[in-house]
Amino acid sequence: MIIYLISFLYLILWGFTSIHGRVGKLGIGEKPLMYTSILIESILNLFFILFLISTIALFIYSWKLAILLFVIGVLTCRIVFDPLVERVLFLPLFSYLLKKGKEIEDRENKLKS
Repeated sequence: MIIYLISFLYLILWGFTSIHGRVGKLGIGEKPLMYTSILIESILNLFFILFLISTIALFIYSWKLAILLFVIGVLTCRIVFDPLVERVLFLPLFSYLLKKGKEIEDRENKLKS
């Protein structure tokens, strides 16, 4: 049971790292609005560091499991985990940040008036 949990968490971290790598390669004008937030960039950096640490720990724990998860991650990450991570985890956070941004903008407009 613990191996299933470790595998699932590792593949989720792989999804975050894949998104981090994909967004990091984009230029300033090409980057989606959701990824321009400092909070989301910090979260992606944190998950990248956790991914590196978990990769090292997984190789120490079981190198066969690490290679199996590597193959699964390469084959399924773009299809399964990237959309899952973006829709489930980042969309609520982005909608919250967008709402807060509108509130701040409304306050600034009231102060200017």
